Amino acid sequence: MKEYTVKEFEEMKQLKKDFEEVDQGQSFTIGTIQRRLRFGKERATALYNDLILDREKAT
Repeated sequence: MKEYTVKEFEEMKQLKKDFEEVDQGQSFTIGTIQRRLRFGKERATALYNDLILDREKAT
């Protein structure tokens, strides 16, 4: 079961893209997700891992 909503995933996907556009991609971390969505570490880690998997599928 997903620990976050599709809306939250899409928001973080866009934020990650924004970070990469300004050459700050390495600054987008689990901590960024925790602060932005006020998630605990487990939820933020799950969302982060899915973002990484989503990026790998796109390439």
